[in-house]
Amino acid sequence: MINAKESTMSTKVLILETAEHLFAEFGYLGVSMQDIASALGITKSALYYHFDSKEKIYLKVLDDAFLEFSEEIQKVTLDKKLSIEKRFHKTVLAYIDFCLEKRDLVKLTMHKLSNDNDGIVKSIAKIKINIINQLEPIVEEYLVYKKRSILINGKIATYFLVGILNAFILGEIVDGGKVWKTKDIVRQIEKLFF
Repeated sequence: MINAKESTMSTKVLILETAEHLFAEFGYLGVSMQDIASALGITKSALYYHFDSKEKIYLKVLDDAFLEFSEEIQKVTLDKKLSIEKRFHKTVLAYIDFCLEKRDLVKLTMHKLSNDNDGIVKSIAKIKINIINQLEPIVEEYLVYKKRSILINGKIATYFLVGILNAFILGEIVDGGKVWKTKDIVRQIEKLFF
């Protein structure tokens, strides 16, 4: 038997999944609370029971996704049983695979926002900085391993790496399919950078 707390949690999960798809397709500005409620087959007041604004739904979708992404990356970067070379490769693969698996999430961060959405813009910027900060130690360790740390600044290398990965991921999403093998991309990135 499902208790009230479990029912509320499953309803919230459904709301977030539905909202993520709608935001990815129509953008933040193109989706209303009524659109989310209608897609779920519930009343707008029932939706407001769980979330009191569209912005809070959007931010919760982003926060949950970043938490999942962060946990995925940590599994790889902290696995000291693997060599630094393998950890770096697996980290880049995890980044690409996560983003390609979460295409809707990537799409919803690309849509235009209005000047009134300062909270969302700041939240997205904070998430991007957190991703850089999470990847920087593995990039720096890899630079030391490749004896390139004197020549290349770790933070700048991390920004370049994330920029290249994001360009690749965006291309894959826009092209509508997986054109490249992710392992080939990792090899090319290593040749380009290291």
